[in-house]
Amino acid sequence: MKYKHLTSFALLAGLATSQAVSANTITIGTYSFDSTVVADELVSGSGEAYNGTTDYVATVDGWYQYGTENLLSAPNDATDQMVNTYIGTEDYYNGPLSLELGFSSALPVNNQGSDLVFFFLWDQTDNLATVTINGVDQKLDGLFTNVVNSAGDQQVATDVAWAGGTEGQVQLMSAEIDLSSFGFVDGAQLTDPFMITMQSTNANPMALAMVAALNTTDVSDITPVPVPAAVWLFASGLGVLAAMRRRKS
Repeated sequence: MKYKHLTSFALLAGLATSQAVSANTITIGTYSFDSTVVADELVSGSGEAYNGTTDYVATVDGWYQYGTENLLSAPNDATDQMVNTYIGTEDYYNGPLSLELGFSSALPVNNQGSDLVFFFLWDQTDNLATVTINGVDQKLDGLFTNVVNSAGDQQVATDVAWAGGTEGQVQLMSAEIDLSSFGFVDGAQLTDPFMITMQSTNANPMALAMVAALNTTDVSDITPVPVPAAVWLFASGLGVLAAMRRRKS
């Protein structure tokens, strides 16, 4: 896997570094959300991936080191709570990289406005990404915007790993989606994992840093599906029959 030349990023005066401002709150430009609403599960993957230090090949059997048969632990660079870590693909000729992600603590809910935000490192203007939910595809092409603060200053991630070294400041971009586009009615929850498929077509890697839910329901608040009364009557009937058998014996 070869490393492409990164497009230079012209820094502006007054740039702010995105960071977690407390143990439970993550602030990235004008975005602010609880750490529990970050997609923290990497369910599966396919294709070639890179996290700045290690080349991976994702298969149905697990994650392998590129060019070897060494089985590695699944990378958590796109599912942790740090915006300066990522998992992505940096070469168009490697083909697309697909990541299946999920939430364990807070489920995204279809509400007014955007429901999910995807954070990327480097300029993604010409790169390709498709989100798949419930069998419906939506392209992120054309949705990428620079992450800025309230003053309009471009936000960056600091000390980003790349090719054995670090990039001091790296441009941050985001893309938002509305669950209504995937057939969700108002108040419907995203309970299943979703897929994002990425492919780099320019000088920058297609690098996913984080996914967060903008509208959520805490998993502990989800009302369990009620069991029909007939099921309970059937179960109690079985208990009576069992007791009768024990008496006869």
